[in-house]
Amino acid sequence: VTLGQDQAVLSLTTELAPTRFLDIPHEQDKHDGVGPRTRLFQVEIAQVKQRHYLALGLVASLLIVAIGIAFYQHYQLTTLTTRAEDIFYAMKRFELRMAELERRMTDQQQKQEQEELRAAKQGTESLAREYDELLAEQGLYARMRDEDQAVLRVVRRLGECETAMPPEFLEEVHKYIHNWQTTPKLHNSMQRALASGYTGVISNAMLTRKLPKQLFYVALQESGFNPRAIGKKTAFGYAKGMWQFIPSTATRYKLKVGPLHHLEEFDPDDERFDPIKSTHAAAEYLKDIYLTDAQASGLLVIASYNWGEQNILKRIRELPKDPRERNFWQLMKKFTIPKETHDYVFHIIAAAVIGENPQLFGFRFPAPFSTKPTTS
Repeated sequence: VTLGQDQAVLSLTTELAPTRFLDIPHEQDKHDGVGPRTRLFQVEIAQVKQRHYLALGLVASLLIVAIGIAFYQHYQLTTLTTRAEDIFYAMKRFELRMAELERRMTDQQQKQEQEELRAAKQGTESLAREYDELLAEQGLYARMRDEDQAVLRVVRRLGECETAMPPEFLEEVHKYIHNWQTTPKLHNSMQRALASGYTGVISNAMLTRKLPKQLFYVALQESGFNPRAIGKKTAFGYAKGMWQFIPSTATRYKLKVGPLHHLEEFDPDDERFDPIKSTHAAAEYLKDIYLTDAQASGLLVIASYNWGEQNILKRIRELPKDPRERNFWQLMKKFTIPKETHDYVFHIIAAAVIGENPQLFGFRFPAPFSTKPTTS
């Protein structure tokens, strides 16, 4: 390069480079063995690297902040869930305590029991409000589609804590909802119940005993709401009527068993075929289990009704006598139940979910607890 060319390059570099770069001593350039243009490029590269490192640092900082926020949100959600479960099971203990107090109250003179009962009711109402507030803050229902929300509502009404529900439970319920959608049995049975006025009879029998009205669907699974149903012969005799009582259980709950109890025939003198009397007997039977061994779990009661009271109670009694540890979730976790009972329980849950909003699931019968019985 000639002297003139070198001067021209230096002149061009001087015009293009920032002023702060022109203070680099010429002797230093010579010492480094690089020209002004190379020095300029080196400085620019160094600045690019510096900006790159700053950007990486910023991204890392933002990532740390994001992880911190996610961790806090997870911690907060876990705390809300734990608190919600604490409140739910406290409500169940209040419910059991109220049932015990009501059994002890034989006359109006027992003021102490009355005051304790009143306090328990107030405590339950207060806890229920707090529980609903926690669920709203947690956003549990808001994050779910309508079909899943219906499952959670039924689970809660049947005495189980929705925040403690196993993750696979939703999928299992929807499988049984699909089963109902592939057969006319649910539609035909519900039309029979609505036309005969059984929705009101059964739900009122349950509610007056402080039981979930969704136990209405036990009669669906037992007989399709057919008051003249006769089951298969068993070692305990024929199960008969809408609630499929065997003779010994019918007698225990003050139903008169007819002279044809040993035959697979309808018997007008057998009160198991009376839809009103048998419904009240069934409600008493369900209540006895619900408020004692089942620890206010409607799902444990349903399982017991199918599997045999003694069979299920043997396993229930192995669980601690506390609603938090003695419930359907714990039963499923710690024991294997027969497929027949599993199907029985989940068909009833699925039917109750459909009954929340039949149209949502493709059915055309009216919701049983929000409409008047129809003869159509």
